[in-house]
Amino acid sequence: MSEKQINNFSLISRLFGNLFYRSPTDKVLADAFVWLQQKGLSQIWALDTDKES
Repeated sequence: MSEKQINNFSLISRLFGNLFYRSPTDKVLADAFVWLQQKGLSQIWALDTDKES
């Protein structure tokens, strides 16, 4: 049996999909927003744009 690797897009989609159902006052959301403000997402998933964007 081989291990399956999850790509960054799937990981981020699952993360934010799960966070969507949490209460706005949930501490996990506050920590997630702090992580985003610290550019945590760009450290694991480089978002590139093409020249026409």
